[in-house]
Amino acid sequence: MTTSNLELFKAIMERGFSRGDLTIADEVCAQVLAEHEYLAKTNVPGPEILKYQIEDARNGIANLKRTIEATVETSDTVWARSKATGLDPRSGKPVAIDVIDICRFKDGKLVEHWGVPDRFALLHQTGVLPPPLSGSKPPSATHEQINTLEDRIRKGTISDEEGLRELHALLFAFDDANYQEKIRNAHDWANKYFSPSQSDQFGGRDMVRSHLLQELESAAQEAKAVERG
Repeated sequence: MTTSNLELFKAIMERGFSRGDLTIADEVCAQVLAEHEYLAKTNVPGPEILKYQIEDARNGIANLKRTIEATVETSDTVWARSKATGLDPRSGKPVAIDVIDICRFKDGKLVEHWGVPDRFALLHQTGVLPPPLSGSKPPSATHEQINTLEDRIRKGTISDEEGLRELHALLFAFDDANYQEKIRNAHDWANKYFSPSQSDQFGGRDMVRSHLLQELESAAQEAKAVERG
């Protein structure tokens, strides 16, 4: 009896991600798997790609369980929304994130996959990102923090990782909508500046860096205005 594509997907979720049974990858994956998930392995055979994703997910969330909440099935593709629940391995606190999967099958084998786990929610729940403040007024040091970051970028004394981390912290620390928009613009430009492949598409690092600094200056002015109330 032929196994439907939806049944194959359910087996990946239950046997693979929820129970850690890596043999499911050998059963359902084609040797050539077009994988589109961010940071996923792509230079190994298809079954090894899925095995890596299962192990990575179960290392990131202890006692991982994937619960399918909604699916749509076409002739060769399964679209699914699921909930990933478990424990933060470091703190032991419960975590829960949404995951979107799009799986294309051919002749009973998985041949293409897009995966979008809500990693931002996971970072927030595990304390990597600070929670928003309850009030809308940021502390008086905020515009000074932006100015300091801008100065470090001008002087080249901050690493790519540090720059993005500091922008992340500024972006999610405050509630004011205008301020958030300014920092979000700066964060978008920072991603282009810190990524050679992207900056080349936008006219080179010098041009993108100039836009980033302009966005930071605008954010500092907005923060100062918010501080004044």
